[in-house]
Amino acid sequence: MIKKNIFLLLIIIATRRLYIAKSIKILRLELAILLAANYSVGVGNATDGMEIFLEAIGLKNGDEIIISSHTMLATASAIKVAGGVPVQLILVMII
Repeated sequence: MIKKNIFLLLIIIATRRLYIAKSIKILRLELAILLAANYSVGVGNATDGMEIFLEAIGLKNGDEIIISSHTMLATASAIKVAGGVPVQLILVMII
């Protein structure tokens, strides 16, 4: 099954049909089976995935999410779009 999924992934990349291809549907269904999950969701990028995840876990407006000060701007952006407040954790090394 893993070899088949890698093959499907290569077809998806080669044809650049990232959202509507039948192979995407098959890949999502097989991924759900592999992970023993009821569903799987295909997203355009990690930022979209993070935003959907935060909404799915019930993030409420104003909830604070601690993020690394070295993370990408997209991380904070996904938190803001989902209604949260990104709070940077700044680590200082004392020598």
